[in-house]
Amino acid sequence: LIKLKVRQEKCHVTFAWLGQQQNYQAFLAALLKPMRQTYLPTLHITHVGRGVVRHQLWAYANPSVVVVNLHERLQQRLSQLKISLPETKQQRPEFVPHVHLANLYNMSRGIGIADYAVNLSFAIKELQIYVSRPADHSTSYHELGSIKLTS
Repeated sequence: LIKLKVRQEKCHVTFAWLGQQQNYQAFLAALLKPMRQTYLPTLHITHVGRGVVRHQLWAYANPSVVVVNLHERLQQRLSQLKISLPETKQQRPEFVPHVHLANLYNMSRGIGIADYAVNLSFAIKELQIYVSRPADHSTSYHELGSIKLTS
């Protein structure tokens, strides 16, 4: 039995990681403009298991058409604002919506972990923009604003 305790304020699904952006204040107002939605996007958590990044434990979300379209629209907005996304070792060719729950200890990284089914849904009403500040053993997140999803 593994009991995980993830602080609610740290739970999030990353729709875009901007990396270290210089002078982000210059594009923040344009980035935070409301985004029109035909449907209220709903995120459905389907299971918990080892992440695509193998040393992480993830709660996977269903990549529904509405969620993927929201991700693509955000990518288009970033492109229009000429915000370049960083190249990373962990970059994936496709969007895998998930919540990063925990990092796995070195000794457990080679052990098989069975997926655990979960049925949890919540509406996405806004996309929050954070700046992260890494520290020795944790990262703190500070909200800069949010993109409201409107009908």
